[in-house]
Amino acid sequence: GMTPAEFIRSRQTAEQNGISGEEFLNDYFSVLLENEEIHSFEWTSSLNAISPFDFRVTVSSTEDRVVDAKSTSGNFENTIHLSYAEIYRAVNGPEPYDIFRIYALNETSAKLRIARNI
Repeated sequence: GMTPAEFIRSRQTAEQNGISGEEFLNDYFSVLLENEEIHSFEWTSSLNAISPFDFRVTVSSTEDRVVDAKSTSGNFENTIHLSYAEIYRAVNGPEPYDIFRIYALNETSAKLRIARNI
């Protein structure tokens, strides 16, 4: 069980981890762009909060991908959740859908694993 106050704190922590994880990825994609490893990227969820993905990445002139950030301050093994909209887009969307799993997230660092083409 969980008290209402614990639930609220847990939800606030999850929301902050989500924002921090997306900021981490924005920085990561900025470095890739600077190093010419990608052509461009857009932080989609910063423009549309209900988007079923967080970033659109143009890898090459013929390849666009969408990226969903899943972040936690805990271990990689912590459970992540996909919404129906995220699952639907991953299965039916025109671009490949990747999950960037950010974990062990703190103020100065994070670890990253990438699941491509889910």
